[in-house]
Amino acid sequence: MRIFTVTFLSVLVGALCYTWEPEELQCLEELKIEKALIEDLNDPTKKPCPEDNEDLKNFLECSWKKNGMLDQDNEINWERVEFLLLRSVRKDFQRGKTETEQAVALVMGGIAKAIIDRCHERNIRAETPGLTIVKIQNCLGDKIRALKSVLED
Repeated sequence: MRIFTVTFLSVLVGALCYTWEPEELQCLEELKIEKALIEDLNDPTKKPCPEDNEDLKNFLECSWKKNGMLDQDNEINWERVEFLLLRSVRKDFQRGKTETEQAVALVMGGIAKAIIDRCHERNIRAETPGLTIVKIQNCLGDKIRALKSVLED
């Protein structure tokens, strides 16, 4: 059971944590922000993202707009958030070599959707789009860290 738990957590965190997309790299260049700064601050699966870092908030607003997760009216496109997150889960499923790996990816997809839905239901809003996104990412990260804590016990 311990091996399943470790495998499950690895897949879940891998799907929900940070990977560089071309649009994000464009934002780094446009905003003249160092990649290392974002990598250090933007992993809510390990620790909450700081709500007071303007570079992080500007980066997130830019990248979420370019990825279609934030629309022109600065509203969160939850369908797109779900699509992009679950796309990562689908890739894990397709890469699964064994039935167990594929089963873990399927279970993780259901849990990832539930986590997104819980944060969406909270109707998170803040003074700026960037801060709203930080709070949403922290909501997702809080739920993942709580799940990880339960599964590791």
